[in-house]
Amino acid sequence: MLPLLPFAAGLLAGAAAVKLLRSDKARAGLGKAQESLREATVSGLSAIEHSSATMKQALVAKTPHAASTETDATAASARTPEATS
Repeated sequence: MLPLLPFAAGLLAGAAAVKLLRSDKARAGLGKAQESLREATVSGLSAIEHSSATMKQALVAKTPHAASTETDATAASARTPEATS
């Protein structure tokens, strides 16, 4: 008999939840929560996009120095006798 009590309590709780979810007030609340979550997601993605753009600009600003160093190294290796033979 004792194992049936948790089962019956779960059954009653499930029935109450289904009845609550079918009500218009609950649907309106879920719709509002969904819209709020969507807005938070868009806000978070915008923040990530802004952060990525800032990091990209920082990396691009550092790249010309690194690119000129590579170009100098490539030009120097092209002038060596081993590269010409």
